[in-house]
Amino acid sequence: MAQSPNTLLWIHGPQPVDFPASQAALEQWLDRASTVRPVIVRYQAVPGRAFTIQDQPLFETARWPAPSGDTAADLKALLGDISGRGQHWQITRTAGSGAGASGSPHIVRLWAANKIAASGPYTIPDRKAATLLAWQLNIITPVSGAVVLDVDQKFKRDGLPVPTADDVPSVPEPEVWALLLVVLVFGGAALLRRKRQAQLAG
Repeated sequence: MAQSPNTLLWIHGPQPVDFPASQAALEQWLDRASTVRPVIVRYQAVPGRAFTIQDQPLFETARWPAPSGDTAADLKALLGDISGRGQHWQITRTAGSGAGASGSPHIVRLWAANKIAASGPYTIPDRKAATLLAWQLNIITPVSGAVVLDVDQKFKRDGLPVPTADDVPSVPEPEVWALLLVVLVFGGAALLRRKRQAQLAG
């Protein structure tokens, strides 16, 4: 699997138990391996917890086909898709000029981060180009970091470009969405309580 780009079909059920030693060994291999990593296609026949490693492209880019209830038909379709013998969609990404294009700059950052991290920190073919791309888009990748300063004067003192609002991703983290949802629920409950009290008083 490590000699050329391949596809790994992983058939499993729920995985309720963590194995720290095995996970540590896998993380070490993923961090240090200088080989091409396989593409994972995961087929979980029974719903439940599924093993994954956060912020690891090998798992984040894995395909998760939804079971139809007919395991035999699902596996037949998956094997046909993987081998190229069955009908399947093929997505091809090509770089363009971007003239006239519009959309969220966050999409561009996600594309660049995946492009740079796809082959791991030790196997990037053109490290200089990858570093330049990360610097232009202000993203943290295996070849780039970040400097956080509180005032513009410090950026200028150290010869760093002062980031604008457009340079900073503005998509809220999941924790922020959860907090907003909790506030909305409590706010709605408070309004309903006041309305009921007003009706009882009236």
